[in-house]
Amino acid sequence: MQRHTLIGFLERAYGISQRRACAVMRQSRSGLMYKPVRKILDAPLTQRIEEIAHTRIRYGYQRIHVLLRREGYYSSWVGHNLNLLQTIAAAVAMANRNRL
Repeated sequence: MQRHTLIGFLERAYGISQRRACAVMRQSRSGLMYKPVRKILDAPLTQRIEEIAHTRIRYGYQRIHVLLRREGYYSSWVGHNLNLLQTIAAAVAMANRNRL
């Protein structure tokens, strides 16, 4: 169970404030309110990586990076680099897919 759900449980079950619940769980309140933006922004990129990975089983993250650059995908995604692609590819579980 994640901490923010436990903090919500403490607030409801014991009728304590969010500040008190965060103090008990040793969780910062700013961290509790944080909403990650990267997952929303990288959704199209992740989908395209999955498509390439499923159609071209033998390709690794470096070759997929080259294909994405050739497609002009990076023109609208300023700041995306090979390290980010490797992170997304690992999340998509490219490393564990079956090889021919």
